[in-house]
Parts: sequence; structure tokens; C-alpha cells
Amino acid sequence: MIDSLAQRISNQMSNFTKTERLLANFLTVNPARLLLETNSSLADQAGVSPMTVSRFVQKIGFKNMADAKRILKAHSYGPKGYDFDVRFERAHEARRADMGDRGAIKADSVCIQTAYATRRTPLWHKVVKLLAEADSIYVTGFQTTDYLARGMAMFLLYARPNVHHLSGVDGIYASALTDPAKKKTLIILDVFRYGKNAPVLANLAKQKGLDVVVICEEFCDWAKKTTKYYLPVTPNTRFFFNSMGSLHVVMNLLVHDVIDELGDRVKAQMNMVWRAQDDFGQYL
Repeated sequence: MIDSLAQRISNQMSNFTKTERLLANFLTVNPARLLLETNSSLADQAGVSPMTVSRFVQKIGFKNMADAKRILKAHSYGPKGYDFDVRFERAHEARRADMGDRGAIKADSVCIQTAYATRRTPLWHKVVKLLAEADSIYVTGFQTTDYLARGMAMFLLYARPNVHHLSGVDGIYASALTDPAKKKTLIILDVFRYGKNAPVLANLAKQKGLDVVVICEEFCDWAKKTTKYYLPVTPNTRFFFNSMGSLHVVMNLLVHDVIDELGDRVKAQMNMVWRAQDDFGQYL
């Protein structure tokens, strides 16, 4: 397809300057960054100048960055471009360009690095404190993220009491919205295709006094409008189904940092959980 970023880069590779090749290599590994960044932020990440980004965007056939974002969002990487034909084409392009697993490994590495970078932000530390100090925590996911929500709730329950997987099986998420606890936090995990209930639940939870943390793809446009506790992750878009390794990393890091924040209080909670497991003969 003419709007394929990989094809545009490939067609111009012999015409790029040295610094433009650096940017081309960066975007080949993580193409969605062109959709998500500004000229300046993309330049910082790729190690080039904003002027190089502007020239590069024009050289591959776009009028400017805004034009590139519009076309890519419609045809390649944004939710509207996630139809099956585009997914197949994108995955095949990545396979042809990578000559094996090297490109996918590099792309996953970049995504994981962004997850660790999120950990160094002031917002991250605020979320960790929320999860350590809340009287009750609820974790929910939709479609393909439900199993992740269940797992995260179980890990957090090893570290502290009153953590619940919120399944929504009652259709109204009553257990979270009627919890009388003073300090309550709801964690929502969401990736494409985004759950219709997610923004509704987030807004209702805020009205009921819950702090809402959303961990989602960078493409998710409802989350940052809904809560200040918004932790976006970068997906590896080189597969038919986006690789969400960075989401797993963020979840693991959050659990680890909550344990670190709680300190010795974790020992009593874990001993209690382990004794219960032994009482019921859950493990060999």
C-alpha cells in the first residue's frame, strides 16, 4: 500500500543522509513513534535534530508531520487502521525487512525501554503510593486483558490485603462502586479493541470517589482525557496481534515497587497467603 511507512522508507533509503538513515533505522524498529511523537521528541529519541525529522518526513512523501500523522493513523497504526488486511500486510513487511527475529527483538527492546522510562517519572511514584496506601484495590480488564487483570490482582494480593479482580460479570461492577472503604483505587487495563465499558466505568468510579489508574496502549485516546493516573505503554506493532511485552513489564514493575513501598508489611501478608495455600493443599 502506498501509505505504508516501511515502503516509503525503503523507497528512499539510498537518498537519505547519514543522520536521516539513523532516523530511518529508528522508525523501522519502532514505526508507531512517528504517529505518537512531535518533531522535537522524535528527534531526541532517535538522536538527530528536529530539522532532520522535518526533512525526513518530506523526503518520504508527506507534507509535514501533521500530514504524516493523519495518513498513518488512517491507514497503518492507529485504531482506524487496524483492519485485518493492514495487520497482515504490516506483519509481512516486518518479516521481509527483518530477515528473521532480529528486528522484532530490537523493537521489543525499544518498547521495554520505554516501560522502564515511565518508571522514572513523578507520576509513577504517585501511582505506587496509591496502590500501597489504598484501603481497597480493584483490577479489571476487557477482552484480551482480562487474564492480565486477574494475574495482577493475584500478585498484588500477595503483597497487601483487599485486592480484588473486578470481572464485571454482574454488568454493573457493583463491588467496586459500592465499596464503603475510604481510599479505593481502580486499575483498568485496556488495549485495542478498547472496551466500551472502560471509560464509562472510569468516570463512574471517579464520581464514587475512587482513584482511577489506566494502563493502556499509547493509541488509547480515552484514558488521558479521563484520569491523571494514565500510564501508556508502547506496543510492538510488527506482529498481527501487537506484542504487549511492555504491558507485562509495567505490571511487574508496579507490583515490585508497591512491595518495596510497603516494606516489612509485605512479609506478614505473604505468610498469611502461604499458610492459606498450605491449609488447602494448593501446592506440592
